[in-house]
Amino acid sequence: MNLRGHVRDLVAAMERDLGTQLESIAIDHHNTDDAHVHLLIRGVRDDGKVLTLDRDYVSRGIRELSRELAERELGPRDEREYLRTRGRSIEREYWTEIDRALERKADTDRTVSYRHFQPYTDGAQVKAQQEMERLAYLQKLGLAREIDDRTWWLAPEHEPELRKRQRDRDIIKTKARERMQQQSKEREIER
Repeated sequence: MNLRGHVRDLVAAMERDLGTQLESIAIDHHNTDDAHVHLLIRGVRDDGKVLTLDRDYVSRGIRELSRELAERELGPRDEREYLRTRGRSIEREYWTEIDRALERKADTDRTVSYRHFQPYTDGAQVKAQQEMERLAYLQKLGLAREIDDRTWWLAPEHEPELRKRQRDRDIIKTKARERMQQQSKEREIER
């Protein structure tokens, strides 16, 4: 998929949603397991007033717009492809779609239980298995603890810590890339 074209289409759809022109800048990364884009939007409407984005629009609406655009270009993902992609994030040290699902399933005590789970489809069984594998991995990171058979407690720092690790990893990669570019420039000058 052409990420740059996708982001241009996404920003145009956001402009329609928000009823204003947007000033934005994006950078696409192909240096991780999943190519992705960082998008920065200036917080000013085209009439000069402050641009305020609803929290739900930021957390869900933009993702949904992006998914719709991707499906229009590539066609809908079937369940097997979705589950395969989702499964690749089980042992990742960043905030994932599985983590969002775990947070939704957690009760007020931050516990997630599959003890009485009865899947109605094969896909539901696979999703539950992925989530339990993710919880076991989070336990290794100190962000979850198994408290009973097929029941885990999620640490309050579950989301902030994973987001911090992702930012730290991105910063380290950026610094390494900048260092390599600087060394390359220095070698060019020496020639």
